[in-house]
Amino acid sequence: MSHKDLVDAAKQRPSFMELLHLLPPYTVDDVVRAYEDRTKKLEAEPETDPSVAAKLQSAYERALDHARFQESRRVWLGGRVEVFQHRQQLIAAIEEAGGHSTLQPPDSYLYEYGDDFAEVLRKLVAVHLTGPLVNDESLGWLGLENSALQEIRLLDLSNSQISENGLQELPSLTGLRCVDLRETGLPGSVVDVLSSLPSLEWVHVGGTSVGSKARRRLNKALPRLTIATKADEPIPPADGAEYEHLKLQRRLAELGMLPS
Repeated sequence: MSHKDLVDAAKQRPSFMELLHLLPPYTVDDVVRAYEDRTKKLEAEPETDPSVAAKLQSAYERALDHARFQESRRVWLGGRVEVFQHRQQLIAAIEEAGGHSTLQPPDSYLYEYGDDFAEVLRKLVAVHLTGPLVNDESLGWLGLENSALQEIRLLDLSNSQISENGLQELPSLTGLRCVDLRETGLPGSVVDVLSSLPSLEWVHVGGTSVGSKARRRLNKALPRLTIATKADEPIPPADGAEYEHLKLQRRLAELGMLPS
């Protein structure tokens, strides 16, 4: 932390920390020592206003709770640093392959944990590797031993030059819900790879050689799978409430419960 950061933090410190003459970062040991020092000074004074001692006691209790909370946050953060680092490594590998990724919106986390923890919590929910320059080599990151691979919900490979062989590592994405393979020209046998994705709920196979027979085989393996073929079919949201709402609407439509 720079000198300016320390000065700014000191200006914003809580009143109970000011009363204990403490500067950030605060620890439980610092609070206890500061309270003991202030108490000794008060006891050494010939006449002490009881209200001063009461304020000091109140400040001590609040400062102790504050310091304990901050320490627990640091411990909590420490347990997630490795996953955060894995996520950053994976994002870098995807960008190097010519793609881009989408992180989970931080809104729900900002309220509960604060700005400083939002970036650590945001999962990598979508990967987009599209266009004719994307080939099997572009999917090399699928073979990484990376914990953030399990976070990916959507993989967009539309209009790419990937082959069935390049998708062999796809099952490593155990949380994958949506795959867009439109205009890739993939053979019908690619359904064997898709069938091995336990969380798959939506796939686009328009512009491939996945015919009706292969689609029936895929639906038999994954009964709740939606198979899209229309060129203008929008890709579902990667994660969150919007995606869950879309799933519910589709299920109600299947059951004939939506108004015409």
